Amino acid sequence: MALRGGEREQRPLPGKLLPYGRERLPQLGGLGYWFAREAWGRGYATESSRAMLELGFRRLGFHRVWGKCDELNAQSARVMEKLGLRYEGTLREHVWLRDHFRSSRIYGMLAGEYGRPPAQG
Repeated sequence: MALRGGEREQRPLPGKLLPYGRERLPQLGGLGYWFAREAWGRGYATESSRAMLELGFRRLGFHRVWGKCDELNAQSARVMEKLGLRYEGTLREHVWLRDHFRSSRIYGMLAGEYGRPPAQG
């Protein structure tokens, strides 16, 4: 799904929200997003991901939604934490990107956790 500024802005927004994973187990969904640097820090990832969680849990009946981010991407990790996804662990050096292996932080939420305030601590 490509995002545009809509009511918030009248210009195209350089970003994507990527729901994935339903083809194998329809009750599980993955959440991913990408935004160009000029869109960072403006709330687009949080707002659009919140809408995808609503769609996944309330309309599509997901049991679980998960997401991942590079272990060095603190802003993306913060988005998932704000949404209430729980940190579940780190996949160490599991993907090759550009010139070295990268590690990913994994986050997840179960249907019974959706709509609750994020856990503190």
